[in-house]
Amino acid sequence: MTFTYAKASDIAGKLDVDPVAVLAVAEVESGGGHNLPDGRPKILFEAHWFGKLTGYRWNDTHSNISTRDWDRSLYVGGAGEYGRLEAAMALDREAALKSASWGLFQIMGFNHKACGFDTVEAFVDFIKGPDDADMEAFINFVKANPPILKALREKDWKAFALHYNGPGAVASYSAKMADAYARQAGIDRQAEGPPLPVADPTLQAKPAALSKTVIAGGVSVAAGAASIADQIDQITPIIESITTVGLSLQGAMKLGVIALSVVAFGAVVYMVIRYIRKRNSGDVVST
Repeated sequence: MTFTYAKASDIAGKLDVDPVAVLAVAEVESGGGHNLPDGRPKILFEAHWFGKLTGYRWNDTHSNISTRDWDRSLYVGGAGEYGRLEAAMALDREAALKSASWGLFQIMGFNHKACGFDTVEAFVDFIKGPDDADMEAFINFVKANPPILKALREKDWKAFALHYNGPGAVASYSAKMADAYARQAGIDRQAEGPPLPVADPTLQAKPAALSKTVIAGGVSVAAGAASIADQIDQITPIIESITTVGLSLQGAMKLGVIALSVVAFGAVVYMVIRYIRKRNSGDVVST
């Protein structure tokens, strides 16, 4: 069964981590699947761990399952790993079970106590159960290892590689984690529910909200428009009188007052327009 975003979210909620990071771990460790086609949990037998746990006494006679150093070329992959495990179990059952990584998150058998099991046999039997068994074991294991939890929360893939996978392949493992995380983060999950944010979203310019000052300015403009209409009505007969009988002193004074009013109003309009432009450009904070 394929590991889902919903299940990753369950784990993430208990560890306070990004569910996309959990998906990335599962992808790198097992391709995101718990079982082989035949229903058995996915495993990978580690010859160097079997050698270490058995004092290297089988190195000469069983060099394909017992070594001093890690050797990628010894992996068979898939169901073939069970053949290597069974050969090792015939020599030392407990050491063999501890020397394999198990299930969705490929947790090594020797980590059984960190996962909450007194014996490796109990751990293996548990992992052979439903997919949720992998989830519980992983949660316990990560909680028991603060450096792993910290690295997972911070998405520090180099630190995660070191503490989760070991010091042997930090560069390549961390690169795989980074790639898997980026790929999983880019998947559209609308049908499953939106993923947690993985980065600050691109800031989008928002329409400027009208401040109380701008609103008041708008009211003033409207009132001013009505006022200037009245002023025009008043100045019209004066102008007409100028064209016919000449400008009287009283008419000149009245015309001057009206002219000053128009100039003052124009200044108010200019200031309001200037303020609105600055407000929209972000130079003025809305109150």
